[in-house]
Order: sequence, then structure tokens, then C-alpha cells
Amino acid sequence: MIKKTKERCIPKEPYKVKKYYVTQHAVNRMNERKISKGELYYNLTRKPLTITKVKIDKNNRPSYRKTTKNKITSAINPLNNNVVSVNRFHSKEYDKLIKNQKPKRRTK
Repeated sequence: MIKKTKERCIPKEPYKVKKYYVTQHAVNRMNERKISKGELYYNLTRKPLTITKVKIDKNNRPSYRKTTKNKITSAINPLNNNVVSVNRFHSKEYDKLIKNQKPKRRTK
């Protein structure tokens, strides 16, 4: 049996990951951007590098973005835990984020 984080297939229809529901729109974006189920599973189940504040779009839909070490960002509706979109995180932005999170060394 393959670990869920190693799963390389790209879904064709909506599915559930623990408490999250991956919508048809997110599945379409995963197909366009070649993001596998395993990559999104890792994003949804691991400790995030960043979580943005909840934002409301022009259609009054709330969402926040969650980014993890595997450079995947998912947009999640906090009211019903629907994953509404999925993106890859740009390497330059990722490097900046990691650089800012490293603890500074103390000098004597």
C-alpha cells in the first residue's frame, strides 16, 4: 500500500481529505497545474508555514490560504472546510518566507 502523501495520481472528481472537501473547481485547478492528490494531502494534513487572514471576495465568500513545505498553497473556506483552489508556491517567494522564519542566532 502506498502512503497517501506519495500518491501521484491527479483526481478527476471531488473527494474528501480528513475534514476537508476538495471541490470540483479545485480538482480542475489541480489538473491544469499538475498537482497530485499526495501533494494536496501533505498540504492539508501537515503543519503550515503560513496561514493568511480570512479574506472576503466580491461575492461574499470567505477564504484563507495555507502554505506548506512542499510549495503548495490551498485556498480554504473556513465555514465549511471546502478547498476551493490550489496553486504551486513560487520558489523565490518560498525562499523569502523560509529566510524570514529562521531563528536568529544569539551572539555573546
